[in-house]
Amino acid sequence: MLTDWRVEMLAQVNEYRKQSGKSVLAMDDRLNAMAKLHSDYQASVSKMTNGDPAGELRDRANYWGITGNILENVAHDSGDINSAMGTLKANDATNKHLLCDDCAIAGFGYSNGYWTQEFAQNGTVHTS
Repeated sequence: MLTDWRVEMLAQVNEYRKQSGKSVLAMDDRLNAMAKLHSDYQASVSKMTNGDPAGELRDRANYWGITGNILENVAHDSGDINSAMGTLKANDATNKHLLCDDCAIAGFGYSNGYWTQEFAQNGTVHTS
């Protein structure tokens, strides 16, 4: 998978948000790292889950310095961004996360078919 796949996923998330009258999100390296670790965990246990031995979602976000609202989507697909986004938009709970009113930043992780999307309201963007 290309290293810029996150840019494509953010573009698809933001296009979907714009079509729904929502503001666009900025990419955040902390959320990317958090999401990647969670996707790695899911792949290691071969299970789609929001659970993680690193802690509850709020604990994991605090570790990365993310304050405020934090939301997480997980999906297990063939490795195609379009397929993953279709799955996430079709589910009521994950669709609500995609369209979060008070979210400003996002990060994405992928490992062996396991996708993670993180959304947060902390507007301080950290990128390298």
